[in-house]
Formats: sequence, structure tokens, C-alpha cells
Amino acid sequence: MKSPPLTIPLSKEEQERLDALQKRIDVRFRRPELLREAMTHASWNNERGEPSGPGRDNERLEYLGDAVLELVVGEYLFRRFPTYNEGQLTQLRAALVNTTSLARLADRLELGETLLLGRGAVKTGGRHLPSLLANAFEAMIGAIFLDQGYRSATRVFLQNIGDLAEWSDENFKGRLQEASQEASGDTPRYRVVASGGPGHRREYTAEVLVADRVAGSGRGPTKQAAEQSAAQDALQRLAASKPGAAAAAAGAAREAARGAAAEPARVRRRVAEVAADRGASSVTAQPQGVMPARARRGLLSALRSAAEALVGRLTPETPPPPAPPPPARKRSRRGRRGGRGRNRPANPSGPSA
Repeated sequence: MKSPPLTIPLSKEEQERLDALQKRIDVRFRRPELLREAMTHASWNNERGEPSGPGRDNERLEYLGDAVLELVVGEYLFRRFPTYNEGQLTQLRAALVNTTSLARLADRLELGETLLLGRGAVKTGGRHLPSLLANAFEAMIGAIFLDQGYRSATRVFLQNIGDLAEWSDENFKGRLQEASQEASGDTPRYRVVASGGPGHRREYTAEVLVADRVAGSGRGPTKQAAEQSAAQDALQRLAASKPGAAAAAAGAAREAARGAAAEPARVRRRVAEVAADRGASSVTAQPQGVMPARARRGLLSALRSAAEALVGRLTPETPPPPAPPPPARKRSRRGRRGGRGRNRPANPSGPSA
């Protein structure tokens, strides 16, 4: 079923902006009305006394584009990262298709300047509003899919995402959920606690709660951006509350040394070395960053040396006092003479006269 015809003529400037967009995305629409529909906001029709709805604004194409993007990004990540598990792929996909990321893509393509917006929406900063930009990008992808097919929609998306490193760290909410569930099994909850500012510069304040306690707070131009900022704050607080590798290793070595206080010094040192190694490993293996192998080996070597010295200082073994030498044995004159007197038979009758 075809969409109802668009009866409102475009100005020369508006048509030129649509033509320039086709050049930027390298797509020449067979049905140009699809691109116009994707770039039309309901406010543009309302100000001109025209009804909004299917075929007249971009809401339906936004719905379709959202579904197409889920498939495009899902397939791309599946092929790009063959060793990632389901959780990692889901987290990265969420970072690529959220409002903030799509608004950035729309900004690269200058969709804000291309959008057909009502004058009131323009005055309140609608051309720079992340939610409108993200919706316009989804609608454009939906229009490309209908007019050119899945491959063209994929190409337009992939040629604009650039370096994935720019996007993968954006999903602080996903990282916080993973860290929270691993630590305590709790799922973070978000709430918007304040909002203000003029329509074109709204600012929201959000808090994230973990186990009914405020774990972080943040601000942003949209609710989702504020929640991301709150999750980032919570991650930073969580990282700051964890002991460093050296502190963890020293503490582990100290506890192990106390537990093995009755053992010989050599055994206590070995126990402390193993405890220091495990204590440092539990910290350096955190997802926030991996310590280089050479630096980690140097750290552990220093910690083991420190643990050895620590154990020696904690309970040094006092060597037993040396045994006194045996008393010198006096030798008789007979012995000094070679023992001749010992072999001489005794004369019971005494000396002769």
C-alpha cells in the first residue's frame, strides 16, 4: 500500500538540503519521497495545517529503521568479533545504537540541518536535540532499506561509525551492570531526580542505585545521557574504593604470615610470596585495564621481596645459643710419659729395703 501523497511543496532551499544529503550518504533514491518522509518532523506539518501520521512524518520510518539497525549492527559485530560471547556482543551493540551514539552519527551527516522542522522547534534548538537527531538517523536507515535494500543500509551505517573505540566505552550502564552483578548480584536502577533549563537546553540529573543505595549521579541533555553519566560516576567510585595491587598483595602477605607464624621462616616466606602473587592478580585482572606482563612481573617480584623482608621482621627466629665447649680433660703425667706407668705391675709388698 502506497503512502498518501505529500501535498506541501518544498522550498528551493529545503530541496537542496535533501539533495546534498543524498550526496553525503552516496545514495540516489529511486523514490525521493521516502527520504523526504524520513526528514520530516510532525511539527513541520502542524505549522502548515497538514495532518501528521503515516506517510507524512518520520515516525513509522523511525520504527522500521530501529529494527534494521538492530540487525545491521548485530550481524556486523557477530562477524567482526568471532570470539566475543553473547554478553559482550549485546553490550557493544547497545553502545552503538543508543540515543547518544545515533545522535552523533546524525550530526556527522548534518541531519539536523536537513530536517524539516517547524519554526517553533527550530527556535527551541530542535536541530541539535539528541532525541530528534537519533530518530532522524533511524528514519533515514529505514528509508534506505525500503528504497535500496539491506546492503545499502548496512553500507551507510558502517561507513559512518569510524573507529569502534569511540563507541565501546560509551556504555557505562552496561559495564556497571556487569560489575554490580559480578560483585553482589544486584541490578542497578536509575531515577531522574531533577530537570531544568529552556527547551533547547534541557538538563537532567539522574542517580543510579545499587542495593537501594545511591552509587553515583550525573547530568546530561537527555535522560539517557544523564543515566550514562551516573553510571560512569558509579564506576569511578567503585574503582577508587578498591585497593591497589601493591596494597592488596601486601595485605595478603601480612595475613598469610600471621597464619603461618608457627612455621619456620623459610616456609613463612614461601606462603607470603604465594599470597602476594594472588592478591596482586585479583586486582590487576579487573576489566578496567590489564597491567602489562612485564610491569606485573616486576611488581610481583618486588612484592615477594617485600613479603620476605616483612616476614623476617614479623617473627624473626632467634637462633639457639651455642653449646658450651666440653671441659678440658686433664691428662696425668703418666699419660704424658707415654703410659709406661700404667703397664708397670704393682708391688704389694711395698718397696724393698
